[in-house]
This record gives sequence, C-alpha cells and structure tokens, in this order.
Amino acid sequence: MLQIESLSFSFLTKALLIFVSTVSLAYSQFDETSEITSNNILSLSGSGDTLWIATDRGFNLIEGLKGDDWKGFRNNSPGEQIIGMDFRDGVFAALLLNSHATHPAKIWHYEHEGQNQHQISIEWPDAVRSEMETTPTGIVAYGNYFWIASQDGGLVRFDPLYREFKVFLPGSEDSDDLSGFIPPAQNTEEYSVQSVSLMDTVLVVTTPSRVFLFNPSDNSWSEEVSTSVSGNGYENFQAAFALQHEEKKVLYGFIGSDEQTPASLFRYSFETENWTRVFSQSPQLVSSAGYNGYFYTVYEENQINLHQDTLSVSSDYSSALSPVIIEDYHDYQARMSRIVQGEYPQRVNDILYLPRSDSSGTLVVATSAGLYISDNEQLSADGSEFRIVQHMRKIRADETYALPGIIRESADRRYDRAVFVYRLSRDARVSIDIYDYNMSHVKNIVSNSMRTAQSATGRSTEPSSDYWDGTDTHGRVVTPGVYYYKISSSEGERFFGKVIVAK
Repeated sequence: MLQIESLSFSFLTKALLIFVSTVSLAYSQFDETSEITSNNILSLSGSGDTLWIATDRGFNLIEGLKGDDWKGFRNNSPGEQIIGMDFRDGVFAALLLNSHATHPAKIWHYEHEGQNQHQISIEWPDAVRSEMETTPTGIVAYGNYFWIASQDGGLVRFDPLYREFKVFLPGSEDSDDLSGFIPPAQNTEEYSVQSVSLMDTVLVVTTPSRVFLFNPSDNSWSEEVSTSVSGNGYENFQAAFALQHEEKKVLYGFIGSDEQTPASLFRYSFETENWTRVFSQSPQLVSSAGYNGYFYTVYEENQINLHQDTLSVSSDYSSALSPVIIEDYHDYQARMSRIVQGEYPQRVNDILYLPRSDSSGTLVVATSAGLYISDNEQLSADGSEFRIVQHMRKIRADETYALPGIIRESADRRYDRAVFVYRLSRDARVSIDIYDYNMSHVKNIVSNSMRTAQSATGRSTEPSSDYWDGTDTHGRVVTPGVYYYKISSSEGERFFGKVIVAK
C-alpha cells in the first residue's frame, strides 16, 4: 500500500521501495507462528487462492482462502514500519523502514517453493545520501523482479534471486547499479519517482511533472504520457495506475493543484492525449476489481463504493462517475456490520479483489479490526456474506477470561461489552450467567446453546452471543462494581471469572 500525503493506494504499489548501494544479507528477525499476527490489517497482496496480509506486527500467508492454516511471521524488532509489499510467481517481498534515520531500510522476502525467508539491509553510499531524502514510496512485482519507486533516485529494480539492484532514470537511457549511481543534482521534478504500477506488460512510472511508460523486456522508456489536464491548476502528478476496461487497460491518475491539496482522480485518453477529472470528490483509496471497468473506492469515514467505468475508452468527458447500486447488496458497511453486532471498523486500510471469472471472485477488506472476506463476491448480483478473520490468542482447556476485563463507556465502543473467552475439551451445550458481588443472579447471557471444542482457534467462544453489556435481566445498566460470570457445559465443565463495571 502506498501512502502519498493523505491518499493510500492499494493495488498500484503493494510493496517496497528502497535505495541502496551496499547490500548485506541478515538473518530474519521474523518469528514464525500459526496465528494472525494482529487484528490491525494494513495491506493486502495475492493472486489465485494465495493471500498475503501485512499487519502492524508482521505478515501472514494463506494458500487456499477458505482454510484456517494461516502461516505467520511476527516482527519483534521495535520501531519498524511496513511501507508496502507485493507477491508474484511464488515470491513475496516487503519493505521495512526503521523510524530511526541512522538505520537502513530493509527488504524482507519469502520464497514459497523453499519456504525460505531473507532479510536485506539497504543503504545508499554517502555521496548519494547527501543529495537525497531516500523516502520510500512504492513497489510492484513483474517478471522476475520487484520494481521500486525511489522518490529521489529513479526507478530501482531488485532481483530477489541474486539480490542485486539497478536504477533507471525516467525518460533517460542512463542506468547503473546503485553502488555507482549518483543522481542528478538538478531536475529533481523530472527524476523523482512518486509511484510505480503495472499496465499489461509495461510499468507506469509517475514523477511530479509527468507520467512515463517503461518496458521491462528491454529496459526502455517506451512512451511519455501527455501532461494536458482539464481544469485549472492541476499540475502535480502523485500516482498513476491502470484498470481493466473491456479488452483494454485504462490509465487513471491522482493529480493535485499543489503538494498540500488532496489530489483528484483523473482518467487518461490515449486518443485525445488528455487527462479528465472523473470524481467530484477525492477517494482515499482505489482498488481494481479486475474486469469490465469495475473498481472499488473508499471515501471519508470508510465508505466503500463499487464503480464501473462504462464510458468508451476513446471518450473525452467531463461527467463524474457514480457508484454502482444494485438494491442494498453493495452497501458494504451494512454487510460488514451484520457479523459484528452492528459495529463497523474504524479504518478500512486496503481492498483486494481476487477474480475467478469475469463477474465473480473473492473480495478481501483489510481493516483496523480484522480481515473481512466475501468468498463468492458477484460484481453485478448478490453473493456470499462476509466472514471475519481475527487474531485470537490460544488458551488452555481450563482457562477463561473476559475481553476486555472492564466495561465502561468509550467513544470507540471497545469497552462497551465484555466477551467471555473459554475453551471446551468436548463439544457441549453451554449456559453463561452473571452474578454480583453477593453472588445474586444478575442475568442469563446464554442458555443451553451448542458450542464446539476448538483446537484450531484455541477457543469455543461465539463472540456474537457470548458477551455481557453491563445490563441486568430487565435491560437496566447495573451499578459499578465487581461481577462474576459462570460458564457451565452439559458435559460437566465449569469456568469462573470476573469482570468490572466502571463508571
């Protein structure tokens, strides 16, 4: 995922960026685990039935989207930020940027075939660093390489097999390995690469002043895209990317009036050689749906919309595109809220659509509260409901706790209810009851409901019902204090714990 000021673009960059001259291979600081590394999902990448996710604690991989075998890699190094990632042909790579300027950026990559992980520290020589900000911006995988957008050093090619780097200046025949590369002292607007993305077999490379097309087959700059933009004052190119439209790829771009103003989304016509604005407001995130001009956008307050570009590829137009609305099926907020008692995540960080046909596929939404997956998403009709995948700490068979252990009013509703976590040793019917400090009965939460002995997730809890919101049998809020819960199973198992209700 690429961050450019307030904008984040999921599919166009997905991975790392980096700048280097000396390359050192280091043992990875990622510990392998079988759990989701965190519920704060930052970015997505994948193809077919393989999905990679980046969280604020590391990465997870699953092969076979409907399974539960989440291979995990937890990062134990403090102060590292995941900038981006991409996956192609059995190789995954991600960029880590240390918050301390004295530490070099790192590329972490994983080879599926050998199940090997490698970590490479990267840094420019002093002569280069003195003229550069070395700011990471984005990456895309194509062929045998990862192509990196270097904000002050051109387009960088990373070879994960030989762990070699080479840099190409936008529009220039000049190229070099990074150990000998000295960027131009002038013309930073021309050589600063803001983003890189894939359009069929060419790379779309964005600089602040223009957009270039780069041919990886012969490492040549095949074409410059016109800078003619409809509207007053639009001149700052921030990112460009392609979406599938019928049999052709259509080029889109985020263009701003200055570096401080949020960019608007424009569409480019190769026939008229003109950029035309297609949205009346600026989306925070755009992700391709893969076919027939469909794509997803996210606006303020996490509003997800599905759009379809139905205009002719050769058209030059000024009317804005509108969301696709088919009954209430494309109300993603309502669909996602139904599985978590009406709650909606605070942030939508990324969207990935993995197509299986021209009209259906798997829709994956990365949020601050877990991963939402629709296994049979139809672009023009009803499909499957979302399911949620979250990090859950495994517990012992005799262990129980309330999550959170205190109920109180909170703006984000994180403490409005306590979920009771437990693990049965055998499948059984369960009842859950609440008692006050004097052990007087306050409320029955669950009555004789079936629960399973879970070994994969490590818990038998059903979060949609095994919780207490701090009210009694009549729905009245109880007085503050210490309360106790008892979980009883038909197989004779008993669990006891406490929860605090605060003012």
